[in-house]
Amino acid sequence: MDLLKGIEVKKYKKYSKVISNNPKLEEFPIKRINYLTDVDFENKEVGKLKSKKNYFLRIVRRKGEKGNNEEHGFIDILKHEISLPTDMINLFEFRVLSL
Repeated sequence: MDLLKGIEVKKYKKYSKVISNNPKLEEFPIKRINYLTDVDFENKEVGKLKSKKNYFLRIVRRKGEKGNNEEHGFIDILKHEISLPTDMINLFEFRVLSL
């Protein structure tokens, strides 16, 4: 129970509701290949989030050959590559993205 001591249950339930927002489907045999075309898969919970900042924890990876002049570290956030110095390779980088 010591592991769960610092977890706020209300925040965890809210997070879990946003992440696992799956529509409930009835139990019926699949009769056609496009049987889910009438199900609305839109995540209705994500619009309720009020956070203006996103936090990322990434490990810095190497780009280029080791020891080469073009060697540098990088992290990938939302499919955008951010270059970092070589001395940060294999270290973790904590970033805040303001919206």
